[in-house]
Amino acid sequence: MTGNELSPRMEDYLEAIYVLSESKDGDVRISELSEYLGVSKPTALEMIRKMEDRGLVEYSRGSIRLRKKGRKIGRSVWNRHVVITEFLRFLGVDPETAERDACSMEHFLDEQSFRRLVKLFKLLKERYRESEDVRSIIEEVRES
Repeated sequence: MTGNELSPRMEDYLEAIYVLSESKDGDVRISELSEYLGVSKPTALEMIRKMEDRGLVEYSRGSIRLRKKGRKIGRSVWNRHVVITEFLRFLGVDPETAERDACSMEHFLDEQSFRRLVKLFKLLKERYRESEDVRSIIEEVRES
């Protein structure tokens, strides 16, 4: 987990609400969230109530709004997801597998491990353009 003592499922909900709210610049309807996550409305509502009790979201008349703490966590989980997906794609993992694996990995990397992964990815991308040795290593990984 990302150090905030939330279940991976709760993090998934915060990430989904974050992504949906950013794409439309506003509140998210419970029906949109349940469709996005592939769960029933009652299931989504049950989780929203739990998150509301923790001060992560506000819920009123079918509309969900992230509170500051919930937005921070949702953005963090989404950022991890994007970076991990891009890193796996850089290594030659097919898009569907990279997405699925990122969904799992985003919850369980310690912050220190994630920062080091980001640094490694940045250096590999930079050196890939500059160094035949790095290009050779990455190509070998991609072919495995």
